[in-house]
Amino acid sequence: MVNSLKRFFISLYIFFCLASVIQSFFLFIYHGFTLYLLGLLIAAAIPLSFFACLYLFSFPRTSKTLLPITLIIFLALIPILTYQYSSISELVIGILLFLGWILYIYWYAVFEKRKINLSVKSPLPTYTLQSPDNQPITNSFFIGSPVLYLFYRGNWCPLCMAQIKEIASQYKQLSQIGVQITLISPQSQSHIHSLANKYNLPFHFLRDTNGTYARKLNIWQEQGTPLGFELLGYHKDTVLPTVVITDSKGVVQFIHETDNYHLRPEPEVFIQILQKLNISQ
Repeated sequence: MVNSLKRFFISLYIFFCLASVIQSFFLFIYHGFTLYLLGLLIAAAIPLSFFACLYLFSFPRTSKTLLPITLIIFLALIPILTYQYSSISELVIGILLFLGWILYIYWYAVFEKRKINLSVKSPLPTYTLQSPDNQPITNSFFIGSPVLYLFYRGNWCPLCMAQIKEIASQYKQLSQIGVQITLISPQSQSHIHSLANKYNLPFHFLRDTNGTYARKLNIWQEQGTPLGFELLGYHKDTVLPTVVITDSKGVVQFIHETDNYHLRPEPEVFIQILQKLNISQ
């Protein structure tokens, strides 16, 4: 139920910000410049710009609270709340814009009560996943090399894509350690092909059909895809962002379960762990 509300919320909030920007623009045209209209425009445009920047500039992580943006939106509300000629509708819109942002940070972006069915020093559970050319891939394929498994939500998720881009930029150093990089998602083969073609690197792009393996690990997220992405061929259910590192014998050595989709581990964390594995082996 909560995930269903979240997927509706984020899409409606972005649409509300866009509609508010358009409304503010037309109010400027018809009524001229006023400080409270400027405040309304800023309160709507700042969240919208933030979401756009996630896609345009590939941020693999942000701060947890995004405090500077929150303060700007709050300050933008002051002219709306204090200007004596502000209408009730403009007051309501301004307050909703701010409350929506607060909900985004402290409710939508948070993954609650995560508990992966996996533990360090235990063998990685067996799996059979699909390669981009529909060939079955199992654990045995990677025995003999340490593996960095990245479970990502899909090409639609800007922070997942930024995290993959960041790992790709560190590939030279990672390859010297001898690690196999395996990216796993439940998204369609066409989307996996699109992502694989983007990087001319020997990554393993695997499909977890229907999230079978993610369910086994308890990292499956029902209704985790924002409303509207179904039109682009994505399923409404997805996987929780997770990183797992195994040694050359397939034994788990590291697990990262983020409790906030804005927070992703730095590549240096992986490199340090893998270097230690390389020395010990």
